[in-house]
Amino acid sequence: MMKNKIEAIYPLSPMQQGMLFHYLDNGYSEIYFEQVNYILQGNLDVEGFKKAWQQVMDRHAILRTLFTWENLEKPIQLVQRQVECPWAEQDWQQCSQEDQQKKLKAFLQADRERGFQLKQAPLLRLNLIRIAQDTYHFTWSFHHLILDGWSVSLILG
Repeated sequence: MMKNKIEAIYPLSPMQQGMLFHYLDNGYSEIYFEQVNYILQGNLDVEGFKKAWQQVMDRHAILRTLFTWENLEKPIQLVQRQVECPWAEQDWQQCSQEDQQKKLKAFLQADRERGFQLKQAPLLRLNLIRIAQDTYHFTWSFHHLILDGWSVSLILG
């Protein structure tokens, strides 16, 4: 990784150290995989929503952070200067509600199984699925190493 792409280097907090240990000890399990789901209704400016998330990532260093530990005395977190917002969109308006529910269940499971590579930022993904003319299912997936319950509310603020 080129040094000019790195904004900062930090040690892990004690809580992060514990999470990393358990994550690695459990064979990279889904144990610290978080998935937050929302139903958004109304006339959504999708491009504006996407740009807002990019601004959030640009503002909060933790959302541009990766972790490394191999060949180091102690693990560290590296904040990248710029990270592109990991955004995906799908349109399921033509599917029945029953099919939408089946597809959503399969999507959420596949997303969990995909997990995250801790050595690659960002450790989050955003997915917007249009399920009706004015209704969207929004999924925000992230690794618990970067956010906890308190910080999620700050990000959403």
